[in-house]
Amino acid sequence: MLMTAVVLIAGGEGVYRLLGYWKNGTFDGLREYDPELAWRSVRNYRGKDVEMRDKLGRPYARTLTTDAHGSRLWGTRPGAPRLLFLGDSFTEAIEVSDDKTYGAVFSRLSGFDVYVLGTGAYGSLQEAMMLKREVAEVRPDVLVLQFTRNDFTNNSLALERQTVVLQQMIRPYLVGGEVVYRFSEAHPYRLALRYSRLFARLDVMVGLALFRYYGDYNRTPPGPPFAELERQAVEVSEQLLRMIAATVSPGTRLYAFNREESHQETNRAFEKICGKTGFRTIRDIGAYVDALESRTVTTLAEDGIHFNELGNRLVGERLARYFHDQGAAPAVAQVSRASGATR
Repeated sequence: MLMTAVVLIAGGEGVYRLLGYWKNGTFDGLREYDPELAWRSVRNYRGKDVEMRDKLGRPYARTLTTDAHGSRLWGTRPGAPRLLFLGDSFTEAIEVSDDKTYGAVFSRLSGFDVYVLGTGAYGSLQEAMMLKREVAEVRPDVLVLQFTRNDFTNNSLALERQTVVLQQMIRPYLVGGEVVYRFSEAHPYRLALRYSRLFARLDVMVGLALFRYYGDYNRTPPGPPFAELERQAVEVSEQLLRMIAATVSPGTRLYAFNREESHQETNRAFEKICGKTGFRTIRDIGAYVDALESRTVTTLAEDGIHFNELGNRLVGERLARYFHDQGAAPAVAQVSRASGATR
């Protein structure tokens, strides 16, 4: 029975990887194991073009590559002031081709030498740790942090214990000023996620089933106990933004924008901690793009969460217009107001 189980598991893993090769043209996944970060964007990824769909079901092609940093954009204008985007899945933007990400659009319009570090499902601690690895090479003059509402959950071990997204709980957390892990590196669950893509996929499916059951990513209902956990998560997030600010040189200009501005309570908390940690808030990015949603126009990918090509283009244009209007761009960015990149 044991041998039969081993054969079935190994066979299922093999079939799943072959299907991945058939779809993507490579045995590489989009994530790779990292002992410190738990996972990171795979380095030197080269897959074939893949058909994607937007929220309305309209197809488009995606070409995705990464470099030795796991980045999709690493330097665009040598000699120009350097700007680094740091964020999660919205900055990684695996839903669109390399030249269609908001970072790529921004780089063509802004005059900055642009670098991008973004990995799906990252919390602020993972972003800070990744930044620490790469900051000596980039030496950014400007750092732009992309934030999302679920970063507060990702930054809190106590809150993430209540989440239905199981596999993200292998991430590092900041607790009492120390980096801790819920699961050791040798824990069976972490080993399974590390070595089995089939297990990782099944784990995601369980999380989606739990999401449908609870109707939310959190299993704790609103109330005083949950409110206290949220307050603690905001405090930890403030510490992490201070950590990010301290990682770059003192002269680096710090900016941040929130993809989910429509959630007013968390957006107020985000803007408050930005003000306390030295980040200038760039407003009306996510909210502006979301306002364009209609029955015939969508800025979202098939998952209804991340941006499609139009959404990324609008974010890149909006950011370029912001730096131009602030007089912070190194050269006059020719951003057409007719394109929608208006104040």
